[in-house]
Amino acid sequence: GKGLQPLASFRSSWERDATFAAMKGGVSGGGHQHMDVGGFVIDADGLRWASDAPSQSYDREANAHAKAKAEGRPFEPAFYRDRWSHNILVVDGQKPVPGSQSPMLAFSDKPENPHVIFDLSPAYKGQLAQAKRGLRLYRERSVVVQDEFTTLGKDETQVRWAILTRNSPELSKASISDDGKRLILRQSAKGVPEGKQPATMEMRILSPANATFEVLVTNNQPYIHDYDRMSDSDRQVVINLKLPADAMQTLTVHFRPGSVPADQPLPKVTPLSEW
Repeated sequence: GKGLQPLASFRSSWERDATFAAMKGGVSGGGHQHMDVGGFVIDADGLRWASDAPSQSYDREANAHAKAKAEGRPFEPAFYRDRWSHNILVVDGQKPVPGSQSPMLAFSDKPENPHVIFDLSPAYKGQLAQAKRGLRLYRERSVVVQDEFTTLGKDETQVRWAILTRNSPELSKASISDDGKRLILRQSAKGVPEGKQPATMEMRILSPANATFEVLVTNNQPYIHDYDRMSDSDRQVVINLKLPADAMQTLTVHFRPGSVPADQPLPKVTPLSEW
């Protein structure tokens, strides 16, 4: 946790149905690094649910970059390297501050409370007054990702929370509850062991009360370019918030694998300082 690219990973066991979760801080962008500070992945029941975008050949992007430069046009990096593909916060559509260093504030690998917390304030300097993000793995194999941030003193700030999922081509609005706060991801038929039902992952917004999920078809988004290579089955689960000046906000999302009994009580939302 003391290096340039601090990263924490956790798993509930070494069984096939174990939950694995990881989150990184460190340097944002620059060189071969991506805009992924605060990014996380989650695996459960042998499948990845919160994913990182797949890498691709540099050739298509390099050719497009050279053409844009020759024509005097602005150029956006490929989706897999840019802010839109990673499981991070995007504030007012801006990139996290390139070259910023986001340190690990807290880490515990104790079985009763494994968690990590990062200070993301440097990555959002000039966009948010302060920002922290934590990930916590619970005994029953569920995961919480929690953001705490404060907006600047301008009239309105738009904050986008998102994950990329590559296992749910059948995801539709029918998978979202009427109030928009509960969503079920389903694995596609490919890869499901014979005789078993498709695997699921339940996502719930625990805070704030006014937040709702939205599901996007990745290839239909304006930040996808002709030099990107994404599957038609890729989806993004998004939460969009519009916040007033100087607002202190806690955004908490709970992930419950389908193999975890649905009658397990939901965790209480507690400040990151009390983790």
